[in-house]
Amino acid sequence: MAVSISRRLGKNIKCRKRYMLRIRLTDWAGNEAHSLYEHFSLSGEDLNYRIHLKGLTGTAGKISSISQPGNDFSTKDADNDKCICKCSQMLTGGWWFDACGPSNLNGMYYPQKQSTNKFNGIKWYYWKGSGYSLKATAMMIRPADF
Repeated sequence: MAVSISRRLGKNIKCRKRYMLRIRLTDWAGNEAHSLYEHFSLSGEDLNYRIHLKGLTGTAGKISSISQPGNDFSTKDADNDKCICKCSQMLTGGWWFDACGPSNLNGMYYPQKQSTNKFNGIKWYYWKGSGYSLKATAMMIRPADF
């Protein structure tokens, strides 16, 4: 499913000039944080849907939990990360991994009582750390001139 979403996004995002990306995060206590990127784009399939982000603001950390310059999108059957350990297989989901790095919004969903110390959970390092698995996330994309 992650690959088909990436393909559709890749085709649509390349058609327009400039997009913004807002990532909304919710923890198990109901607290919310966000990261807003003023410039968002994806490369095409030939470059593994590499993500490009600039202009970070928000409350989910002063540093982006999606490493830059852009990382290629990896899935269980298309290992494009920067690690010999196959992050998508180990972390159970497709994502723009940087050596299994600081974020994965497609990780395993763990109930509240199991949400800590989970390396393969839904994580955003610069907000809650590497072992905290989030309750909910959303990635929202819109044209910058909306």
